[in-house]
Amino acid sequence: MTEHLGRVLLLASFGAVHSMMATASTLTVLTTFSGANGSYPYASLIFDGAGNLYGTTQLGGAYGYGAVFKLTKPKAGEATWTETVLKSFKGKDGAGPCAGLIFDSAGNLYGTTVTGGLYNDGTVFKLTQSEANKHVWTETAIVSFNGATGANPYGGLIADSSGNVYGTTTHGGPNDYGLAFKLAPPATGQTTWSETIIASFIGTNGGWPYASMIFDSIGNLYGTTSAGGRLGEGTVFRLAPPAAGQTAWTMTVLRPFSSVEGEGGEPTGNVIADSQGNLYGTTSDGGHCASGQPCGGTVFKLRSSGASIWRKKVLGAYYNPMYSYSGLTFDGAGNLYGVAPNYGTSGWVFKLSKPAPGTAPWTTTYVFGFDGTNGSNPYGSLIVDAAGNLYGTALTGGAYGLGTVFMLTP
Repeated sequence: MTEHLGRVLLLASFGAVHSMMATASTLTVLTTFSGANGSYPYASLIFDGAGNLYGTTQLGGAYGYGAVFKLTKPKAGEATWTETVLKSFKGKDGAGPCAGLIFDSAGNLYGTTVTGGLYNDGTVFKLTQSEANKHVWTETAIVSFNGATGANPYGGLIADSSGNVYGTTTHGGPNDYGLAFKLAPPATGQTTWSETIIASFIGTNGGWPYASMIFDSIGNLYGTTSAGGRLGEGTVFRLAPPAAGQTAWTMTVLRPFSSVEGEGGEPTGNVIADSQGNLYGTTSDGGHCASGQPCGGTVFKLRSSGASIWRKKVLGAYYNPMYSYSGLTFDGAGNLYGVAPNYGTSGWVFKLSKPAPGTAPWTTTYVFGFDGTNGSNPYGSLIVDAAGNLYGTALTGGAYGLGTVFMLTP
């Protein structure tokens, strides 16, 4: 199962390049990690309102336990992005961040660390920018997980309009299959955040969630588990908020996965939604390619056919040894982009072109192949700017072998 994702530093050698449909793209390395400024960026990036980028590295920084960084966008006429380390973790305040960040309405940053904290089971942290000195950020570990309250949050966070923060932990809970939690901000005059476990995974309803969740328009949460479920290879689930006067969230498994059935298994990335409420994601195992041979993974779409019936369609299936551990990204035309860290020499960015209504299936294009010097093994989901440029991280490679941040112009 996905315990092999255990997950920090999947630094293996990968197989040969298979035949592919490819297009020319331009990649620019925005920063190269060297250790002191971070190393091994696993997660996706986020923008602020000015177009600056923020992210995390699993290791490196001043103490070797990981870092939070900012890349300042070049001014007009300039070409170089400037990296600033906002936080170097020390262990007791968190260690090994593997997920991206989120902003709140006041400009504070929130994220998770897989280990560290008071019990070495990981943390949720907050970074607050100093009013007096905009270059100074102060970190607060707002939760230290202790096993019973969760352990090892590989996934990121999401916030609602009231400032509550939601996430998952990969382990912990009553059966060590992980859980979903809600953190309510401190009441006026208080300093302590309040954690509520809104779902516990027990195997039959899923297990070991690695990804962040998303909201729909009425406050339901959607996510994935990499294992468990009726077919044993993971699930897509929905969490409905409590009804009026109630306190319990309601979990529904929308789809169980099984690579034996040809649909792929072990979804480790998050799902995303289109304007009709359809869900899209990837599996890291299984499926059947057109040639009939086993595939490394699939891209899927889930379409609601009623309150409890969701139909699954495989949009793309990939030859071994191609896998995708992350979520997908829409561009402005509704096409999908993703990354395959162990395909080809050093990983690929791929695109699924959306078909016109009533026409042929989605078409897969391999947009860019990494060569090691510009990065290797991209694991984090991509983000896109208004001009259609894609931004992401490569776990390894670059001048020091410790990873890069890149911009890709398709």
